[in-house]
Amino acid sequence: MFLFRLALALGMTVEDLSIKMSSSEMSEWAAYYRIEPFGDVRNDVHAAMICQSVISPHMEKGKKPPSIEELMPFRDTEKEGQTADEMKQMCKNFASAFGGKKRE
Repeated sequence: MFLFRLALALGMTVEDLSIKMSSSEMSEWAAYYRIEPFGDVRNDVHAAMICQSVISPHMEKGKKPPSIEELMPFRDTEKEGQTADEMKQMCKNFASAFGGKKRE
């Protein structure tokens, strides 16, 4: 899914992206996305923050409001704590699957 989000954000097709971008650059984009999500995911985070602010004053005393993650409409079901090497390998696999070529 990440490649489709990146292609949409950059105004490209996934095929164009796989031709024009190296797997190492895709890995860097994936790492950046984990730190600073963009597109609809970012909008969902903002909506969840607003929901949390609205809910908080109405919670029972001593009870914590739902977390931002719990208020997200589509939570990521992938395993958490992916290493940089795992992300890099995932991006290489995507690039390879879509015919990407390694740049030197």
